[in-house]
Amino acid sequence: MVLLPGSPPEGHKHGRHLSTRAQQQNHPPRPTAPPSDDALSSVVRTLTAQLAELKQRHRVEVQILRQALEPAQSESL
Repeated sequence: MVLLPGSPPEGHKHGRHLSTRAQQQNHPPRPTAPPSDDALSSVVRTLTAQLAELKQRHRVEVQILRQALEPAQSESL
């Protein structure tokens, strides 16, 4: 095995990896607090309003497309 100047030996790299893994196992991530009921209801209200707006926009777009399609359908008959 040839070591280049400035490069750590293989065992050193492996040891550093094991050390990092051991630290992660000793310190699990802290649990986050669940969102409050107010925050959840606010999100639900916002999403419900967005959904209602998208449904209305979809209805209008479909109505416009149907109106544009009617003349084309009568011409092809």
